[in-house]
Amino acid sequence: MHKVAVLASRHMEIRTIERWKRAVVHLECATDSQALDERISKIRRYQEQLKNGEISYESIKDDMWDGSRDRRFHGTALFLSHKDARYLLTARHVLWDELSAKRELEKETVDAARWPENTRVVLIGHATERARDRIFHIIFRVPLSTK
Repeated sequence: MHKVAVLASRHMEIRTIERWKRAVVHLECATDSQALDERISKIRRYQEQLKNGEISYESIKDDMWDGSRDRRFHGTALFLSHKDARYLLTARHVLWDELSAKRELEKETVDAARWPENTRVVLIGHATERARDRIFHIIFRVPLSTK
């Protein structure tokens, strides 16, 4: 009887381990190396040059989307379910978009310079807090290879 209990316990242990393995996911996060307003300006310049016949579409087609979703970061996370809610549990550095956070904080600091000192301090404080909490807008689940 004892041998049966040990085998049943081992089977439950293996099933639990397999469930945890399925809960582990690999993530890929993407961000832009070039700010959106910079890319828009570049596209507008290209449109103007195309309209004036200064360049051809062929000469710029590969460059059109440079700087868009070209920075990729990888990490691992756990998906957990509790009371009909799902949670992604991972380390902060996996989801924190440092590049975008720095870029946005710099822009907001420049914009805040127009305001009086007391307002500027508050604006920069809020911008700093948002930068600390900035996560990637684009997060993919990377399927595990079947090899």
